[in-house]
Amino acid sequence: FRPKNNLCEDEKNYYVQLDLPGMSKEQIHMELSEDSILTISGERPKKTTDEKNYYIQIDLPGMSKEQIHMELSEDSIITISGERVKKNNGEGMKYSKMECEYGKFSRSFSVPETANLEKIEAKMKNGVLEVIIPKAEPPKTQRRTIQ
Repeated sequence: FRPKNNLCEDEKNYYVQLDLPGMSKEQIHMELSEDSILTISGERPKKTTDEKNYYIQIDLPGMSKEQIHMELSEDSIITISGERVKKNNGEGMKYSKMECEYGKFSRSFSVPETANLEKIEAKMKNGVLEVIIPKAEPPKTQRRTIQ
C-alpha cells in the first residue's frame, strides 16, 4: 500500500510524517542511503474474515477511540463517525507536501442478515478501527420420531 504523508519543516528540522495505520514500530524500517535518500518500508498485515465473524476495518490514523462514534440503526446499518483534528496549529511550519486528511467523517455499512446484532464489538489498535460482527449460528437440525 502507499501511505499518505506530510513533508514539512521549521527553523531547526525537516519532518516526514506518514500515516501507517495497523502497523507497529517493529514492522517499520528506515534506511538512509549514501546519496541521502530516506526509504521507509514495511509490510502491513491483512485481516481476513473467518467462519465465525464478519470484519470491517477502517484506517483512522492519528485518532483515539474517544474520537470515534459507532451506531447501529434499526435497519441493520452500522454508522461510524468522528473528527480527526490536526494536533498542532502549524505555527512556524512550512509544508511542502500535505496528503494526510483532517476533519469530520462518516461511513455506513449494511450488516448481513446472518449477523448476530447483539454481539457486535469494536476495537481500536494502531490507528485501525476493527468492527467484529459475529455470524449467527445456523439452526440446529432436530431429530423427530416418526409416529
